[in-house]
Amino acid sequence: MIVLFSLVACQVDSGATVVGNPGTRATSQVAPSEGFQYRSAEMYLNYISYIPQDPNAEELQIEVATMLDLLDPTSSFSLLEGNWQSIALQLTSCYSETCPSNWVDGEYPIMITGQDPEGQDFQLDLTVDRIVFSYDNGYNLRDQQIVELASPEWLSNQDLADAEQISELIRTTSTLHADQNKNGILDSSER
Repeated sequence: MIVLFSLVACQVDSGATVVGNPGTRATSQVAPSEGFQYRSAEMYLNYISYIPQDPNAEELQIEVATMLDLLDPTSSFSLLEGNWQSIALQLTSCYSETCPSNWVDGEYPIMITGQDPEGQDFQLDLTVDRIVFSYDNGYNLRDQQIVELASPEWLSNQDLADAEQISELIRTTSTLHADQNKNGILDSSER
């Protein structure tokens, strides 16, 4: 059973408070690929699901409903502090009232534009609906975090026209890291 919280302050079994004590902050960024320059990168984060380490505890689903600028280290969202077996970001296409002007209403949860190593412009319209972070030992969220979409050099050998393959790379290689220096940008020492 999933417990859904939205704009309600309450205490949950993990010891985290849903609203009023949001826990820790997280930023998101797109992994670098040599020779690629990103112009824009946006993601619409709808919900975050928290799966507790206790198998008898219920999954929590918290509404976030925010557009994240993946190139801006100050664009952030809240994560619940606590011990979690896994955390899932639920993405969706944006809604009319929250869509940036360059988005087509309701189309893509992630949109990235830029220039490839040959100087050609590209636009990635990606239909990623869920990104799950899971470790055997779980996550003990206490400090600021960084979500890295995909892994370094993820675009290097990809056909940019194959949006499904690129979406799959994001689903399977994205990672969650502690932001040890708290600057909102993932560097090699934090990977």
